[in-house]
Amino acid sequence: MGLRYLAFLTVASVAIFACATGGKSEAAAPLPQDEPGRAATLPPLNPNEVYRPEVAANAKKPEARKSGRVTIEKSIETAGNVVRAIGTQAGGNIVLMNGVENRMLYDIELKRESVADSIAIVAAGSGLIVNDTPQYVFLIPEGYEQLLNLSLAGRIDQRYANITTDATFGSGLPLFTVFMWMGYALDISIVADNSVGEERCGELALQQVPVEIALEAILKSARVVALAADSTPEYIFFGTPANQNPASLLLDEASLTEQQRALLDKQVSLALPRPLRTGERMELPMHASKLGDILPALSEQLGVQVVAEKGLLSFPVNPIHLHKVRVRTAMDLLLRQWLEANYGYQVTKDRIVIRRK
Repeated sequence: MGLRYLAFLTVASVAIFACATGGKSEAAAPLPQDEPGRAATLPPLNPNEVYRPEVAANAKKPEARKSGRVTIEKSIETAGNVVRAIGTQAGGNIVLMNGVENRMLYDIELKRESVADSIAIVAAGSGLIVNDTPQYVFLIPEGYEQLLNLSLAGRIDQRYANITTDATFGSGLPLFTVFMWMGYALDISIVADNSVGEERCGELALQQVPVEIALEAILKSARVVALAADSTPEYIFFGTPANQNPASLLLDEASLTEQQRALLDKQVSLALPRPLRTGERMELPMHASKLGDILPALSEQLGVQVVAEKGLLSFPVNPIHLHKVRVRTAMDLLLRQWLEANYGYQVTKDRIVIRRK
């Protein structure tokens, strides 16, 4: 199953960030001193006016979907707006690093320019370097060449090798929200820990690229330079190398009964912070929720009561969408978001308990 429809999404920088339980890692390169804030002037996101998944990801692109040429009347534009126009009008596979979308282009004028020429004009006018990869063009400022070293080649399970997708996002969207939406749209599970998940993607427009390439471009756009990736046929997980949580956080594996093992191996799909009801629109949460607030929704979707120690109820849980994973996998991915390797879960007679180790 795949991505069913993608329309263009423009988002704003939001003043609410997901909190990590440990110190924040240096997963992203800092902004230069003269850079603008993160998309602070863009309009606020209306989560109900986002692309809707309707068409399979591997479906053929509609005929004449894009003109292949870019036209912008003489005006003063931001780099982000022009990149958006290139993606909208010509379908160029283009990625802009977050933090430079507000660089101004004075008296820019494009008259049915090719994608390559349009990108060259944007780069020259905004002082950006053009990194041309086989699948997309990446625009970055000088001093950020370290981002070019990030690669997901060989780090994503082969189960995803034949999935291709469109990926079109506006600058400023938290990565945990991007991954939640992609997981929902592609019927896969993509999760990031609190350090990586709270980074913000840049303006980008990709058409029918492998999901591995789309994820790599998104991470680069968010200035993520230090990355740990864990991938199985069930999920893709991104974290900071400082996150030392193991793949399994189950504390009582050896003492499980057959009934408890069957519970943990049951396959489920779930969305947090709240379930997605039949016929409802998918919304894009822009901030983390407290663990205590999502426990009822988690319990409902796992089919077993989930409780937590009182001292953990205020811990942050990022928005996630998981597709056909085992109950134990869902619990592991939930707790691996926290950077400190001090927490786990155990199964009792009638519930799952989240607690300190």
